[in-house]
Amino acid sequence: MTAESSLVFGERLRRIVAIVKADVFIRIRRSSTLVVFLLLSGLAYLSMPDPATGSALMIVDHRRALYNSAAIGLATAVLVSVFVGLAGFYVISNAVSRDVRSRCGLVIASTTMRSGEYVVAKAAGNLVFLAVFTTGFMVSSMAMLLVRHEAPLEPWVFVKQYLLIVPPALVLVAVLAIVFESVSFLSGRFGDVVYFVLYLVCLALPLSLTATSDSPAFARYIDISGLGFTFEQLRPLIKGDSLSIGHSPFDPSQPPFVVPGFSTNADWVVARLVLMAAPLVLLVLAARSFHRFDPAHVRKVEERSRRGRLAAINQALKPLLRARVSFAPLAGRTSVPASLLRAAAADARMTFASYPVLLAAVLAVAVAAIVCPPGSVLPGVLPPALFIAALAIADMSCRERRSGTLMMVYATPALKSHFVWWKLIGTLLVAFAIVSVPLGRVALSHPASVPSVTAGVFFVAATATALGVISVTPKTFTLVFLTLLYGALNSGGASPVLDFGGFHGSAAPLVTLSYVIAASVLLLAAHGVHSVRLRRDS
Repeated sequence: MTAESSLVFGERLRRIVAIVKADVFIRIRRSSTLVVFLLLSGLAYLSMPDPATGSALMIVDHRRALYNSAAIGLATAVLVSVFVGLAGFYVISNAVSRDVRSRCGLVIASTTMRSGEYVVAKAAGNLVFLAVFTTGFMVSSMAMLLVRHEAPLEPWVFVKQYLLIVPPALVLVAVLAIVFESVSFLSGRFGDVVYFVLYLVCLALPLSLTATSDSPAFARYIDISGLGFTFEQLRPLIKGDSLSIGHSPFDPSQPPFVVPGFSTNADWVVARLVLMAAPLVLLVLAARSFHRFDPAHVRKVEERSRRGRLAAINQALKPLLRARVSFAPLAGRTSVPASLLRAAAADARMTFASYPVLLAAVLAVAVAAIVCPPGSVLPGVLPPALFIAALAIADMSCRERRSGTLMMVYATPALKSHFVWWKLIGTLLVAFAIVSVPLGRVALSHPASVPSVTAGVFFVAATATALGVISVTPKTFTLVFLTLLYGALNSGGASPVLDFGGFHGSAAPLVTLSYVIAASVLLLAAHGVHSVRLRRDS
């Protein structure tokens, strides 16, 4: 390498490092970062319950694993791989859009930094940020080992297991986040749902392939989360077909088993290294798709999105919805006093006016609720209805701040001081409009489930409002809702505590009340955050 090429390489490296540092520091200061960190800390506590409660972290054939460093390190490494792989995407997939909104992208575009350098720097910033969270979760898991106090702490055992299991998931998520932001049709809520489905496939496919002793060799090369690797390590201890990692019940009459730690071989080490390197190829796609903040390209993408099929459907349905969405009558009419309810109704109408395709979705849900058998309303119609409602209300509480129109809303004094409650009423109106027919059918066929379904709709609307206000992005709520929905549907009613929407009719009154209380606490926290922001900006 010549002196000139060394100088060029060093200059490029300095630019990449500068973006990585700025990206990580900006994210650490955000409120959504605190939310995710608290979720991770709560996961570390909840995943390792006291064995005296009848539940444990790892269960094999109804026997619990002794809480030693090998068992906790192996199990929590898998948990953090799954959780960060899922939640991390929604936390970090806003790096490019943040530069667009802050106008920093125009400054970056005016420099000599190449698109490839920017993409690599953003992916590296994503990876560093996720690695920091993973390290914090590992330390929290070590602390829980000391709390449970069943075996001595062996830090190096934790580190080895985390290094073997977690990095492939972190690299994949860091790369996919920048790829989804760079490819225009994947950069919105459609991409959020696509990623969720894609990651579930990445979790299920390798596990299904490694469930038997004669699993194909290529299965380890698609085992992003490390679930297949963990299953192979525990196979000698499994005499039946039962393996559970997480908060699960066990048979206290059977003695606990001891996880001796994992044994590595060259095949698995090579597979994990390949899984770390393979996603980097996708950076080429991100670099070629990245618009480099070119206003002409951004305008072209916006025009293309307006000419898309969904946009065409919205345009065709607009005549069916004659909604006046101006806030001026609320503040200007003296004969009709301004009311929070009227403002919320206007906000709800604005949502339908912006996406008239929701009308078609409401009609489809209503027809499905009317024609389906009574036993299929709760498990078959209600989840899709809530899914549609969640997508519709995900950005209602943060769209003014993200679009720069918040000051126009604050011109109405009642909305400025009661912003959270205004948004809550608006999201409730939209959500209940979508699920009203299924809810009416539930009242006729399963009247005992009406309170749990109603509480579930309130929980979804309140969580969307609170998390949107706190994190200023719809991605936080999208992640929380999709995770809860997946857990509720995947449990099949076996875990009533997950039945937040009353899908299986198994939620006890205490569970329903717990979700209402949790939603109320989130709303109070959001109101507190909003009040702090008002005092800070005044």
